[in-house]
Amino acid sequence: MAPESGSALRFCFFSVICIFLFLCQISSAELSDSPQHNAVLARNLQAVASLSHEAKPSWVVEEQPSVNQPITWAYFYIGPASPSSSGRVSNLHPPQVFWNWGEHHEAHVEESVQSGPPCDGVITTTLNNPGEPVLSGTLIWSAADKSATAPHSASSPNPALSPLAPTAWLDANLHTTEGANRTSILPPLTVSFDGYVNVEYVRSRYFPRPVYDAKGNFVGCVPDSSIEIFTASRRLVSSRVWPIEHGEPLFMRLAPADGEQLSLHPNARLLTLANRNARQLSISLNSTSLASSRFTRYEIKSEEFGFVSVRRAEIEAASEWNVPASSDTSSYLLEANSTFLYLLPTALDAQNRSFAWQFSQFLRYPLPLGISQLGLALEDDFGNKWNYTWAMRTRAGSGIGGPDAKAASLNLLDSRVTPQMPSFVDLGGGVFRARLLPSDKWREAQAIFFTPSSLPLIIGGLIAIAVCFHIFMTLAPPQEKTRRKTG
Repeated sequence: MAPESGSALRFCFFSVICIFLFLCQISSAELSDSPQHNAVLARNLQAVASLSHEAKPSWVVEEQPSVNQPITWAYFYIGPASPSSSGRVSNLHPPQVFWNWGEHHEAHVEESVQSGPPCDGVITTTLNNPGEPVLSGTLIWSAADKSATAPHSASSPNPALSPLAPTAWLDANLHTTEGANRTSILPPLTVSFDGYVNVEYVRSRYFPRPVYDAKGNFVGCVPDSSIEIFTASRRLVSSRVWPIEHGEPLFMRLAPADGEQLSLHPNARLLTLANRNARQLSISLNSTSLASSRFTRYEIKSEEFGFVSVRRAEIEAASEWNVPASSDTSSYLLEANSTFLYLLPTALDAQNRSFAWQFSQFLRYPLPLGISQLGLALEDDFGNKWNYTWAMRTRAGSGIGGPDAKAASLNLLDSRVTPQMPSFVDLGGGVFRARLLPSDKWREAQAIFFTPSSLPLIIGGLIAIAVCFHIFMTLAPPQEKTRRKTG
């Protein structure tokens, strides 16, 4: 085979490897704009249909069998809650919980020990003919300080349904508390299992039995045996905790305090406190969408036994609207910041609630003169949405007096009464205009960035191509050396 042919084959081979690596990057970076709770539920139901109780998970410890304990391992696993997001649940959607169990017991166990006087010999105990394993126990559900129990067995529904009363999920019963370093602790939902797996055996014992005469004198030993039903049992304990998102957000208008602004200096500042993590914040003008800041995308994470769950993939910058090319883009912007710290605004909230998340919004946009209706909407990971509307009066920032004042006012009114509505910035190829993250506690939106779904693909693809090119150049014979050898 000619050297050129070998080089071509090697190049084709490593090209295939490059394509395979790039496709692996694509398959491992699947992100979606919505949490896809229904799709995750469907996949978990499919996993239930194919569950095995005989395969030992890696985290389960196996023990040596004995006639006292022939069950070598057993477990009860509490799986994902549905719906949930990044390990949190919503009190507006009481979740179902998936579960699985498994065990292994020996079909035959035999042990022999020496017997003591008066009959020196061997005592042999055997376990045979095991029955089917039986799971029995109790599921305990606790939401904050409310709890309820339900009997549980291998035939119980999967996923398990909450036995908690509807009142347990009410906002009034759920409170956020403060942890170390001002961290927020949402009220917990705890699901625990306490029970046993039992297996019935036929236990046989063979032993020398002493024989005595009528006067009670020892005569000798004869072989004897006994047969009985023996129930082997192993206790199973398991639990899992999910923080509960709850309560209605508290919307506060910080500026302008009197609801009026000058057209030359539009400035609306809002603060939203919530015990629900935001998927996005949206602002509308006179019932028309104006801007939207999205904080996260979503991925599906694998768990044990084929179960999956929804996880947030935080965006380091939020999607932002753009303004016409003829406009001063430095003057019109939307900032959306968020932080996760405990806050108890006792002077601001009549209900004396504490909050886990704070979202700050700053809108600078040329509103029409007169009164405008602005709206702010917060949407969480579970499709719930809360709205807040307020009136904003915009006055002309003019110092003209006398006869020219009316004309100047009309000119301003004509140019500002129908502002051009912005649209989301999509520069193509997964590139958005956004603001980057200025610190580890605040998230803003303005600059150009690649979305989380496109950036790993680009980086992975470049690395794969570079590695393949290096391998190709290392293995392919230089053309100059080939010509010398053939000459």
